[in-house]
Amino acid sequence: MSRVGIITFHCADNFGAFLQVYALQEFVRKFESDVEIIDYRPNELVLPYKEKIDFGKQMRRRGTLWATLSLAKSILRQTKNYSGIKRRSDKFSEMRQKYLCLSEKTYLNKVELARAEVSYD
Repeated sequence: MSRVGIITFHCADNFGAFLQVYALQEFVRKFESDVEIIDYRPNELVLPYKEKIDFGKQMRRRGTLWATLSLAKSILRQTKNYSGIKRRSDKFSEMRQKYLCLSEKTYLNKVELARAEVSYD
């Protein structure tokens, strides 16, 4: 039996990313392979999918009034939607833990991934 490590962007909180990695995992598993999804979560991939406020971007906008209003709008939107966003994120985390064969270690950058002592065929 061969050992296969899959590296893909599996940690976005959307059904497309989840279904893509799950389908690939199950397809490879049909060939009697031991499959593992390498849990690679670098900030440059994860952060764009998280609801966040870019204070620097808001303050660089022209006009102090516009920047202040835009920043206040972002804060209110996040506060209003926080519980829904958190609930969605928790559900996707549960699905990943339940249905995906994730590696034990989570890799947060290329250096950690390059130094990983793993053996895949």
